Amino acid sequence: MKFFLLFSFIGFCWAQYEPHTEKGRTSIVHLFEWRWADIAKECERYLAPNGFGGVQVRIYVDAVINHMCGEGAQAVTSSTCGSYFNPQTREFSGVPYSGWDFNDGKCRSGSGGIENYNDAAQVRDCRLVGLLDLALEKDYVRGKVADYMNRLIDMGVAGFRLDAAKHMWPGDIKAILYKLHNLNTQWFSEGSRPFIFQEVIDLGGEALTSSEYFGNGRVTEFKYGTKLGTVMRKWSGEKMAYLKNWGEGWGFMPSDRALVFVDNHDNQRGHGAGGASILTFWDARLYKMAVGFMLAHPYGFTRVMSSYHWPRYFENGKDINDWVGPPNDNGATKEVTINADTTCGNGWVCEHRWRQIRNMVAFRNVVNGQSFSNWWDNGGNQVAFGRGNKGFIVFNNDDWSLSTTLQTGLPAGTYCDVISGDKIDGYCTGIKVYVSGDGTAQFSISNSAEDPFIAIHVIDLGGEAIKSSEYFGNGRVTEFKYGAKLGTVIRKWSGEKMAYLKMYKMAVGFMLAHPYGFTRVMSSYRWARNIQNGQDSNDWIGPPNNNGVTKEVTINPDTTCGNDWVCEHRWRQIRNMVAFRNVVNCQPFSNWWDNGSNQVAFGRGNKGFIVFNNDDWALSTTLQTGLPAGTYCDVISGDKIDGNCTGSKVYVGNDGKAQFYISNSAEDPFIAIHVEAKL
Repeated sequence: MKFFLLFSFIGFCWAQYEPHTEKGRTSIVHLFEWRWADIAKECERYLAPNGFGGVQVRIYVDAVINHMCGEGAQAVTSSTCGSYFNPQTREFSGVPYSGWDFNDGKCRSGSGGIENYNDAAQVRDCRLVGLLDLALEKDYVRGKVADYMNRLIDMGVAGFRLDAAKHMWPGDIKAILYKLHNLNTQWFSEGSRPFIFQEVIDLGGEALTSSEYFGNGRVTEFKYGTKLGTVMRKWSGEKMAYLKNWGEGWGFMPSDRALVFVDNHDNQRGHGAGGASILTFWDARLYKMAVGFMLAHPYGFTRVMSSYHWPRYFENGKDINDWVGPPNDNGATKEVTINADTTCGNGWVCEHRWRQIRNMVAFRNVVNGQSFSNWWDNGGNQVAFGRGNKGFIVFNNDDWSLSTTLQTGLPAGTYCDVISGDKIDGYCTGIKVYVSGDGTAQFSISNSAEDPFIAIHVIDLGGEAIKSSEYFGNGRVTEFKYGAKLGTVIRKWSGEKMAYLKMYKMAVGFMLAHPYGFTRVMSSYRWARNIQNGQDSNDWIGPPNNNGVTKEVTINPDTTCGNDWVCEHRWRQIRNMVAFRNVVNCQPFSNWWDNGSNQVAFGRGNKGFIVFNNDDWALSTTLQTGLPAGTYCDVISGDKIDGNCTGSKVYVGNDGKAQFYISNSAEDPFIAIHVEAKL
């Protein structure tokens, strides 16, 4: 049983064609031969944070249901799961299957194996490379297969890749699918059906066609990687200029039925379909361009490969080491280690972690649903196209430089090329592209560039193309500038002062006291930060765990959390400011005061008042609070319990004024009072 891990989402609503990915995600990744422990780590440390999975990473099972083991295998008294099987007598006690459950008597070839691929009955009823072919037309066999798949569905899987679907009758597959449960409602909406994609190698010229399987789910489009590899290699007179009508225009299946990929675990070794034209990680420069094209183009539902190295050795054009398994120590698969530059070690390739591919997954998420637009080519191997007003990509696969002005269709602004670099904290580590008011931009790509393509897309942190306001009609929008700007103010960077507007609690306190927006508080866990050259090399670390099992959130006697859970929401200052916000809800912003620097105060009508001292000297002043006269408990330094205050007390006079003193060395240099904290 192999597994595929999700990256994303696409907007279909047709039963088994729907991949059930988290909203805004548009691709899946095949973590080939990874250990369970490494998959769990990768989900948390990389896939979800980089657009590969969102809240929940989905699992798709590689279901081998066409056949059992090879006919020449020896009887074994104890299989992996402890059951007896004997291929010679067709006994498989763990299911159980017997000789009646195989197609031995139905196959029309002399050898019992497939001899003629233009005979549909042989392809589906005879043994594939000697593997014992199950009689899937029998209801008993269908029931056993469905039981196996239903057990996995009940565990929470999202769907299945049906291995060797070409070697099963479409009607038999359909009968099995009818027996499957709906997906588990603990993770999926009620009535959701498993996502199905079927492995059908159809390069033309045989008796069987992919279209026979469309009624059961999506189908693997093997022509995709074969043809794209030929174009990128510039073989047979092919050019990238010919990709203008890529997809159905090239004789591919309909986009809404296709699962597409540049390579897979078979054809990267010369097995299955595709031959020498297939691009893999061994051809890194062309491979990144091909995967970039796939992820930018709207055709099909995309799958990215994640591989391991093996010692290739060619004799007479064939890799005699194509059988070599994953990196191992005496048969035990090695851990997927992560290098300081976020690539993988221990012999694992991890194409999904390459910057160019990771960022193109994000590109696809951003442009999802946008039209294919603004095609340009030079008649050779320099091409460009857009995705509506959300993204634009340019390729140079010629032997000379590209230098031209193109219509991008994007709003005016400065964009970061996500192929040559990343956008980090508002800065671009790669090439910048300037789009003018008419949507045009100048592009220059050397033919000797490490990655001869450029991709830009929209995002909103200001000074860029797309605006948050475009989404206001759909609901609230995350305001990322809030934390960035408030952090700058509280840190007193760039000349910012609180008057223009220790550290974290003050910032959260300000957020919860101020009327702007709908607030969200963070609750985190600790990890072993290791800052090198301004970058935390441990930023991938997941939650506290014991051998991969997430630790319980324990509660200490002082109500804070243990087991390395931070639980900021339980800190007294933050907990009490949540209550403050509830009390002052709908009250106006009032009675602002500042000292011209980093001592500020403001009220919320006649319900609450807060004072901050972020200067390097003490605050001592009398302020108008707007509150009724009385004695109040400061909810930052303490709590009001049974009418008493465990912290500082503030006395408000009949004129609404109160004296405030806050030392610059105080543990929490701010004070907050509200009417529910009146003693």
